[in-house]
Amino acid sequence: MPTALDAPYKLFRRKMPSELYIGLQGLVGRRKTYYSVSYHLGIVDQYRQRVPIEDRTVLEIGPGNEIATAVFMVLLGARRVYLVDRIDDNPFSTHGSGNDVPYIRELLHAFEESALGKSHAPAMRDPELILERIQQVDCWFTNPRVEALLDGPRPDVILSHFVLEHIFDLDAVFRNLDLILADDGVMYHDVDLSDHSYHVFTKYPWATRLFVANILRHLEYSSRTWARLDDPKAVPMNRALLPKYLELCDRYRFRTERLSTTAVSHAFAIHPDLLADVVEPRRTAEMLDISAFELTLSRP
Repeated sequence: MPTALDAPYKLFRRKMPSELYIGLQGLVGRRKTYYSVSYHLGIVDQYRQRVPIEDRTVLEIGPGNEIATAVFMVLLGARRVYLVDRIDDNPFSTHGSGNDVPYIRELLHAFEESALGKSHAPAMRDPELILERIQQVDCWFTNPRVEALLDGPRPDVILSHFVLEHIFDLDAVFRNLDLILADDGVMYHDVDLSDHSYHVFTKYPWATRLFVANILRHLEYSSRTWARLDDPKAVPMNRALLPKYLELCDRYRFRTERLSTTAVSHAFAIHPDLLADVVEPRRTAEMLDISAFELTLSRP
């Protein structure tokens, strides 16, 4: 249903450059927390609770220029970590690209001072040796040459955090997952279905309360209207629903080991354009009335 926020939403959503998005996050959003060392520690702690990291070859999709998660996974004992993303195209992180030894030392200190580090002694402490275990692969994960660009064995574990919702060619993603993942490998994907442009309004409780009812507003527009609203560079959203991901799991014969969803807190109506390909058994509130989900997958 249209609201008074629709007009400014259209203007804001389509005309917001990356620089404005970053600036607003600093003023009223989550930038300070979102790009902090503690945030990356939290991601890795979440990863290691869902899938094994120690003594594994790991691939993470979409970390941008940031190598913090890779460093923390090496400290937890990962044999090798591939980071797959277009480095030059990510304006949201400036740390960690290249041989940044002082940054590695900062991350090592943060790890040792954290609750995670206190319960897991670092597997190594030499920044140069840590960097030797990390490869930044400068391409999108949809690139058909991803496997050829890896300088070591196929990954035992593939991970992503708030990334897949931004990739429009999900079939290419799952095709590469099927091609690259080791025969006995596992995957964990954390997907945030909310419109990320609203993440700039999460620093203060009043801002969160004002906009929380609209975080799924982008799912209410037709495909034609959304093509005029979506910004493919700043915060693109593919608007794929959970049933789409499960359909791709079926197509590429991945087994769902664990599925966890976050129910919506406010009612909203998904546009029929987005429901056209959703088969009836999956047209349920449990599948559709959600704002996020976690998916752990394996080979059959």
